[in-house]
Amino acid sequence: MEEKAIYVSQEEIHSSKKNKDFYVIHLILNRKPFDAFVTKEVYDKIAIKKLKDLQECTAIFNTSIIGSNVQATLFDIK
Repeated sequence: MEEKAIYVSQEEIHSSKKNKDFYVIHLILNRKPFDAFVTKEVYDKIAIKKLKDLQECTAIFNTSIIGSNVQATLFDIK
């Protein structure tokens, strides 16, 4: 699934409680703030593109249906 979005920023968050790094991409999707937790591989792939803040882009999501719930995970930005 592809959606138009505005790229805001991305950050790496370290949890000392879990002793683990988390990777977050901040977007504006459908005029609302949207934070997507992604894997390190996806985070690095997006970081290489060196997107400018507040740039319009196309967010690509992998979707899965579990029962009546639809889950979407951010896969890439182009």
